Amino acid sequence: MDYYTRCARVKPSYWHEPQGSRCLPITVGQLAEWAAEEWGDREALVSVHQGIRWSFKEAKEKADELAAGLIALGLKMGDRVAIWGYSSSYHYLAALAAPRAGLILAKVDPSNRASELCHCLNTVGARALLAAETDVSQDYYQIIHSLAPELSYCEAGRLRSEKLPELTTVILTGDQPPPGAYHIDEILAMATPEALEEVKNMQSTIQPDQGAFIHYTSGTTGTPKGALWSHHNVVNASYIYGKVLGFNDGVHRLLAQMQSCHIGTSMTAFASGLHFGCTTVFAAAKFDPRSSLEALLAERCTFSLGTPVMYIDMIAALRELSLTMSYPRCAIVGGTTIPETLARGIIDAFQLDRFIPVYGMTEGVPFFVSSKEDTLEQSISTMGRAVEGFEFKVVDEGGKMVPMGTPGELWVRGFCVMQGYWRNEEKTKETITEHGWLRTGDQVMLSEDGYGQIVGRIKDMVIRGGDNIFPKEIEDFYLTHPEVADVQAFGVPDPRWGEEVCVYIRPIDKADLSEKDMKEFCVGKVADFRIPRYIRFMQDFPRSMTGKVNKRKMREEFLKDPEFLETQQSADN
Repeated sequence: MDYYTRCARVKPSYWHEPQGSRCLPITVGQLAEWAAEEWGDREALVSVHQGIRWSFKEAKEKADELAAGLIALGLKMGDRVAIWGYSSSYHYLAALAAPRAGLILAKVDPSNRASELCHCLNTVGARALLAAETDVSQDYYQIIHSLAPELSYCEAGRLRSEKLPELTTVILTGDQPPPGAYHIDEILAMATPEALEEVKNMQSTIQPDQGAFIHYTSGTTGTPKGALWSHHNVVNASYIYGKVLGFNDGVHRLLAQMQSCHIGTSMTAFASGLHFGCTTVFAAAKFDPRSSLEALLAERCTFSLGTPVMYIDMIAALRELSLTMSYPRCAIVGGTTIPETLARGIIDAFQLDRFIPVYGMTEGVPFFVSSKEDTLEQSISTMGRAVEGFEFKVVDEGGKMVPMGTPGELWVRGFCVMQGYWRNEEKTKETITEHGWLRTGDQVMLSEDGYGQIVGRIKDMVIRGGDNIFPKEIEDFYLTHPEVADVQAFGVPDPRWGEEVCVYIRPIDKADLSEKDMKEFCVGKVADFRIPRYIRFMQDFPRSMTGKVNKRKMREEFLKDPEFLETQQSADN
């Protein structure tokens, strides 16, 4: 008779599988140094769109030059350096250099506009910003300049900005640095032998519990917050993650299609790649299905990492080009839940050996991953198996464990969980309990063999193709329009993106607003993925007996909307 049978009437939803290996007491910088020695001339990074190939040894040497240059600027241990731009070799370089210099790298979404950038920089108190001068979709310097016009007349490295009070240094990767900014080559040139020796000596001083990376998440209120990851978090979570993925069973190459600011790329490509000598491949600065297919074949990528909608676009491109793919052999899919029909479509289109769903979040990863031992049914019908070394439990609204196999909110504890939100103790306490449990906000069923299934989301967050959108963000933004009296936003199903945003607007009296007006109001002010797909107008919203707006009723009514139904039917056909 087992413990549960003797001590409990029902088995509670709790899972913990002891870790097969001890934790590594090293930093990200020490890991980079070990990788340079272990993997040497093996390719660490291939940035196809830049024509760049770096070995692990070269990447570490270049990272030390950047680290030395950042120190020469006067940055001190623990200072935050932000990076802003689409995936490139600079992201990989900064991900090694900042930890080598004892700095914390804050990764800003490349699609952020001026107000979003301002909030992200000020939230973490970034001292320096590394950005592209211009990039795929916007002029980065002009956006920075709109926030800090003082750049026009200040000396590089001596910015004193009213709107960005803690930012002193802007570093750009374009051809010629505009006024008030450094070019990255100038920073690399500051790496004197003495400065490089200082970087080398620092590695025994930087401690694993110090901060390494900050990834931004909208959290529970819709306001972007900086999730802090320590060296210990990154090094050990990525080691276990890489083992489950199978990076340790040969020489592998990973096509990283999610942006470098994404926790998935940070952990899968950068960190796990260092542990196991896996090459990171960037096909394009911004996801392009044809570029991805070309890179998969030309670079012989054994793994690919992407969101479901990325794979949908790649499958469409495959059909258009009439290609037969021999790569990748394994597809890692994260960012949102994956319908079984799509999972089977991805497997068939690429003739995969493995389909690997991954479940995690910006505040913690990996939680559930499909392993090499999983059957096809397990990989397409679950979000994978609970990762070893961490504790999982499923609880009711009161925080009490529910019976195994019963839906409830998933809580996770262990070194896969962030340290907290930077400078936001209140929201940290809301998200992580006093006993160290991370509240995921996801409704999950845990099975007795350790596999999990997402039933739904407790929070009202909308996940559109892997991007997190919160209704409050949209509502607050539209309320800045002078002719808008009230706004209600929510998510609705979409066959391509998983979910789309629907907004109901109540105009002020006699205001004549159109759907086109409201979408144009967003352009240049919010990221494109936050622009609502559906916009409707009402003179008043349905309300409960207490006067609270009844969003559930609004959503139910919208699901009967002819335009919405037509999009669903056309997708089915």
